[in-house]
Amino acid sequence: MQTKLFVCLAAGVAVFGQAPTAPVVSPRGVVNAFTLQPAPTTVAAGGIIHINGLNLGPAAGWKADSLPLPTSAGDPAVEVRIGNRALPLYSISPGRIVAQIPVDIGAGLSQLTVRRGEAVSRPARFLITQPSPSIATTNEGGYGAAGVIDGNNVKLRAIGLGQTD
Repeated sequence: MQTKLFVCLAAGVAVFGQAPTAPVVSPRGVVNAFTLQPAPTTVAAGGIIHINGLNLGPAAGWKADSLPLPTSAGDPAVEVRIGNRALPLYSISPGRIVAQIPVDIGAGLSQLTVRRGEAVSRPARFLITQPSPSIATTNEGGYGAAGVIDGNNVKLRAIGLGQTD
């Protein structure tokens, strides 16, 4: 009797306990890459996001090495979409994708999905805002010096500027 029960339990784990193979975006997985504000995150049009989860990309990872940034990469191809629009990709790994929100996208509540081959994640929500300039501090802690003086130049790291020339 105990042997039969063990076999039934083992078979149940094998059938129902399998890890997902489709991409999975974590419930609080869309994060503003500049502020590191977790979901429900807000990001300005043109901003950069981290998408955290499981099975997002290949084990070896991938990183863009030229501009313009591609909207798909890897084999099987990985894409991040807001509706029918594919986002430019900076990097892809099994647990994180770094992507850019298009500059000309409208503000409001948005949903993104990750597609890997034919498999698609569930939608993840976040808020796209109008451009809202922010300058990073050098220690990335939100306080202290905001730039570095290099000769006659001041170098600042900023985001949320909107479309610029």
